[in-house]
Amino acid sequence: MLFFSCFREKFIMRLSAFPLRENFASVFMWCNIILIYIILKDKEIPILKYIGLFFSSLLCFLFWQFSVFVSVTHIVSLFIVDLLGYNIINKLNNILFIFCFSYLLSITLTFFPRYLLCTYFPYVLIAILITNVIFNYFSKKKKDDVNNNNNNNNIYNMNETNNQHSKTCIFVRTTKEKNHEMINNNKINNLKNNNNHPCNNYNSYNQCEERKNEDINDKPTNKYNKEISLFTLFKNLYIIKNWIFILKKGLTSIFIFLILRLIIFSKDKDDSHVISLLKVRLKLANHNFDTMLYSSGSEFNPFSKYMFHMLKESAVYEYFIIFNILFFIYILNYCKQLLKGKQTQQYHIFKSSFIFLIYQLVFFILLMLIISRLRVLALPLICLFSSLVGSPHFLDDLYFLTSQNFLKSKRTNKGRLHKIIIFSICLVQCAYPFKKYFPQYEYMNMINNEPINLQKNLDLIIWLKKNIKEGEALISDIPTSSFLRCTTNYKFVLHPQYEDSNLRKRVQDYYMFSACLPFSDGKKYIFEKYKSRYFISNIYRCSSSGSKINVFTISDKIDSNYARCEKKRKTMRFCNRVLYDDKNYKTLFRNGKFSVIYFTPEIIPDNTPYKYFNQKKYSNIIYYEPWIKRCMLTDDKCALHITEVARTYLDMLKYNLIAFTLYDYVENNLLHNNVEVIFHIAEYYDYDKKDHKKANELYRKAINLIIKKESDLGTYIIGQTPYVSIPRKIQILSSFLYFIVDMSLYKDRQEILLIYKNMNEFINAALFALDNRFYYEIIKSTQPNQKDQIIKRSFYKKELHTVINALCQNTIYLKQIQHEHFQYIHIYNNLWTLIKRLTHLENCVIENLAIYENRKIRFLDYLLFFYIYN
Repeated sequence: MLFFSCFREKFIMRLSAFPLRENFASVFMWCNIILIYIILKDKEIPILKYIGLFFSSLLCFLFWQFSVFVSVTHIVSLFIVDLLGYNIINKLNNILFIFCFSYLLSITLTFFPRYLLCTYFPYVLIAILITNVIFNYFSKKKKDDVNNNNNNNNIYNMNETNNQHSKTCIFVRTTKEKNHEMINNNKINNLKNNNNHPCNNYNSYNQCEERKNEDINDKPTNKYNKEISLFTLFKNLYIIKNWIFILKKGLTSIFIFLILRLIIFSKDKDDSHVISLLKVRLKLANHNFDTMLYSSGSEFNPFSKYMFHMLKESAVYEYFIIFNILFFIYILNYCKQLLKGKQTQQYHIFKSSFIFLIYQLVFFILLMLIISRLRVLALPLICLFSSLVGSPHFLDDLYFLTSQNFLKSKRTNKGRLHKIIIFSICLVQCAYPFKKYFPQYEYMNMINNEPINLQKNLDLIIWLKKNIKEGEALISDIPTSSFLRCTTNYKFVLHPQYEDSNLRKRVQDYYMFSACLPFSDGKKYIFEKYKSRYFISNIYRCSSSGSKINVFTISDKIDSNYARCEKKRKTMRFCNRVLYDDKNYKTLFRNGKFSVIYFTPEIIPDNTPYKYFNQKKYSNIIYYEPWIKRCMLTDDKCALHITEVARTYLDMLKYNLIAFTLYDYVENNLLHNNVEVIFHIAEYYDYDKKDHKKANELYRKAINLIIKKESDLGTYIIGQTPYVSIPRKIQILSSFLYFIVDMSLYKDRQEILLIYKNMNEFINAALFALDNRFYYEIIKSTQPNQKDQIIKRSFYKKELHTVINALCQNTIYLKQIQHEHFQYIHIYNNLWTLIKRLTHLENCVIENLAIYENRKIRFLDYLLFFYIYN
């Protein structure tokens, strides 16, 4: 319970993006960690555990490229546990062989990709295996020599004893069995013990003597003896006593690893960008193209203060500190017990399985601090360790160890009072995280995680399928290529497998479009290399964000000088310049996000240098007429897409003169009866031009195309050409209502009632569509001899999620004016019914739930809204 209360979903999943590969493959990674923990913990390991480890590691390798780096942390953590003196060498070798077999099968199933062949994992694995074999061989050889010497000495001593004659008959009787027992005891103490604990390196005689003395006289030793005991304890620590052996074994594995890596030193390594990024994060190297490209995404930056503050909001921060304090108390108890010479109590927290988890956590935390995206590795383990402060078993052990070692209590574990206290503490600790932070944000933001600009992506897909034949080669950025690969049958130069070193060179070629590629020779270079004549430009790959690392600074890091721009001059880039040229390049399609450029086969020499962008020059409509003419012929949403381009110039690029030119062209030539375009131009006059009179005219022109007169209410809703969806109509009506109420531009209150009656028609149609997944609308005939046409439209619930806030705001306003007309109450109830059918988990709905339901929102409501009603 405590684990999940500490667990913040926003840390583990990137909710603002599509599900990532690690979100799927991390399941198998956690299976690996759990199985390794069980193998180390149990004395008898069923073969099924090893089989499970084999398949989980295999699936992890197959589904996640980064899994090889994560698996390196597994085997290095195990190797460190072995170096600390734990008797896990046989289990370690078995686990290494399991990883080896699963790795070999994974590269076979994936046809030996260079990424898996050249990554660090196999070389670390082989280095540790060879090191273990070498040291096991010398250890066994040394042990045999010691045994032979001991046996010879014992035989000699026995013969000497039998030949002596004692008159007092007082001598030590040593049988053959006792001699072997003494030899075995010495061996056990010199090697590692059988309880997976590090050796204490006391000989058996001293241990027996210390235990005898403790039983006879349980008095504290004097100061002189205590100092000797501390010195002896420190001197006999496994790490101190065997530091040379540990150093030799560790350095040997590193040396073997370096020798193996030198074999492929001259080859391109597909994982080199990962190591380069780590070097940059550790201030060991400067940025190159790969590292700067990764650094452009916030997920690949170091763990930020903002994320630390988010972590502090939950109980993980406090509980992890408390766990470290409790762990330190465990260490004090262990040291105190060693000073007393007692070794009867078992410390489960110091067993090899738990120590493995600790080192695994250390590696994951280091990776998280370097690259914040890797918090998906560290935070679950942090939550796991933090949750131990609410473990009755953990606290109960600590209580008895402390009472015996420091309070000198001799009571056995028979009382119930301390158990009641411990369980009460655990219950409070389980409840506290929910009290401190309730995950309201996580519950309520599931709806807002839709991908942005999805409609622009769909428009591009529709246009490509209609105007470019299948099988053509297209070049675009990786995100664009990814969604087009899923929805079309074109060939793409780039794909998401950025780990491939050859593909990384292709990415650099793509970023030449954001640099200063020789203007007329550029298309020749691209066609000869990739046989592609279509370039899809993404606006976000052709504009500077103003940050230190942006698309232009990344393109300046391209290895080749072929497309390099002058550093001291801020000039146009290739992706900008092609939009205004209609000789070597033709603009076929544009919307607010994408541009499709065609490279003409004929090369007209034009390698003039790149100049500073002259906004006044390019605000002339003649630079856009060739594209607009093609647009009118091939694009059904031409006018709307021109307004989207104008909005991009205005808001994103800040080229106001160009935006005004395009808006004026659309208003004068392309308005017609297009509701979306008219409404867009009205918003332009409202928000940008501040001409509210003109905006009012255009708003009313759009509204009159979608609403009905009082006498026509109750029939089918009116359809438009081009099609306008129900959610969009609700949004348009809501915006118009805000405008006329705020500006006091309504004719009378009856006009507001008529608009709400029409909105109620859309609400009824939406409620009908939610039950039947379709609705009807009527298309008015434009010809006198033709009848009106009734069309059955498909409908999806997800469409309405975009207008939940608008529905909520209208409900609040209707509540305020319900006294003006009795029909407002009916419309209000209809709106609230639709909102409840959609979701309660929206900020406006949650904040005003008390108004709708006449009660305060409760803790249980969040759970019901999320798991039942949604």
